[in-house]
Amino acid sequence: MGKIKITKRDLKEDEVKTFGVKLLTYAKENYTILIIALGIVVVGLIGFKLYQYRQQIVLRESNRLFTFAINLYEQGLMRESDPKRREDYLRESIRYCEQLLRDFPNARLAPIALYLEGNAYYMLNDFDQAITIFQRYVESTTDELEKAKGYVALGYSFENKFFYQRTDQSILRQAMRSYERAIEMGKDSYIAYEAMLCKARLLELMGKNDDAIALYEKVMNDRKFVIDELKQQMAMQDKTKRGQKELTMEQQILKGINDALSIFTFYKTAELDLTRLRGQTSENTSSSTE
Repeated sequence: MGKIKITKRDLKEDEVKTFGVKLLTYAKENYTILIIALGIVVVGLIGFKLYQYRQQIVLRESNRLFTFAINLYEQGLMRESDPKRREDYLRESIRYCEQLLRDFPNARLAPIALYLEGNAYYMLNDFDQAITIFQRYVESTTDELEKAKGYVALGYSFENKFFYQRTDQSILRQAMRSYERAIEMGKDSYIAYEAMLCKARLLELMGKNDDAIALYEKVMNDRKFVIDELKQQMAMQDKTKRGQKELTMEQQILKGINDALSIFTFYKTAELDLTRLRGQTSENTSSSTE
């Protein structure tokens, strides 16, 4: 009897057949489990697609509501000469902010809408409501710079509530605490320096002129480097233009940027307030010695 020669190909085909039989046997024995697993996968895919669709709706609708809110807010600010229309625009802006926050509380634009709502109430001189909104904003955000921004807005609201309603001094102390929290949270950001100027203003109101002067000096010293850097950039731009009597368009633009940044960095504001306060202090000292 002759030997049967088994080739590698025959072995490979046999392995495939054996694997197929085993797979079929396993499928028959675990039919229920496989159906459940397949169902879970299908449900998961459907759920993921629905989630994506839902997120697209949230993004589209929240963008739409916020666009209405910000446009109405801007329209309200431009209607300063028409108080009735101004109020109508601002209240409509608030309504859209509230709808966005109610319908899409977890939307990316929700925190910005909350801050915008607080600003709208502030512009309506409804400081109690503005305080409530800004407190919610501060409590809801985890970002320290955003918290600092909220505390500055909160401080302005307390401060203006005092001036409009002439309530007790505790309102000013709440404003002071808000500005101090903004300084703490804002660290070296422009928000912190804005809060310092606000705090210095309150120190003046409380008769603490020396403390106010120290704070104005700190703002000037800390923020001056921004202006110095810009001046260095301007000097480099001017190297090829020396000898010209009139400023070129480029130089005029750079000068405008310089002036704007001086104000934006609060250097000029601090400088003016410091000059004014020192002048007042000097006059008061002269009067008392006469």
